[in-house]
Amino acid sequence: TYDGVYRGTPSKGDKPIPDFIYREPTAGDTYVDRCVSYFISACLWFWFSYHMYYHSGHLFGHWYMPYLHEFTDEELGILLDDAPDPEYWGNHKEKYGTYR
Repeated sequence: TYDGVYRGTPSKGDKPIPDFIYREPTAGDTYVDRCVSYFISACLWFWFSYHMYYHSGHLFGHWYMPYLHEFTDEELGILLDDAPDPEYWGNHKEKYGTYR
């Protein structure tokens, strides 16, 4: 059925949409536009939240996530206390400005 042209819902705060608009700004969002956009937004946020909670493995992976204290110094790249300094430290007794 076709009841007529929709010109907004004044009882919900809409300004009636005129038949034509000439050299004037548009009437803006209507109540139906706001309801549809809120519904779509709610659906998208529900989908995102649901999948982040129940299917977080898609983002974080399925492998074991170790605690930070389980890493060894070698895995973290920390040298032993008595290890010699790496070669790239210092100027190697060369004249300033020639070693870079």
